[in-house]
Amino acid sequence: SGADYYAVTSPQFPRAMVHVGGYGAGSGRGDYGGQGGTIVIDAPGTNWTNRYITAMTVNGQPHQRTWVSQAEIAHGARIDYTLSATPGTWGTAAADAPPSVVSAG
Repeated sequence: SGADYYAVTSPQFPRAMVHVGGYGAGSGRGDYGGQGGTIVIDAPGTNWTNRYITAMTVNGQPHQRTWVSQAEIAHGARIDYTLSATPGTWGTAAADAPPSVVSAG
């Protein structure tokens, strides 16, 4: 879609690591001054029953939005989930929704 964000969904694995390629790193190219690093995603206790996100942190900071920006993860990040068997209020406010990728007109 060309959007510079990624939607968040219930994790399927208790832990995952994503290695971000080094495109533009050190060259001054790219909107984020180059990129590269490792994204670590931790979701202890994830299973079919505990599939509802009740809290999330990005780099140790509470994160209520249902999306993360490219800038937040371009150089690596740590994303930690808290999951539950029942839905909560995480990500339910209008301000938590991802930006639209549809241009007006």
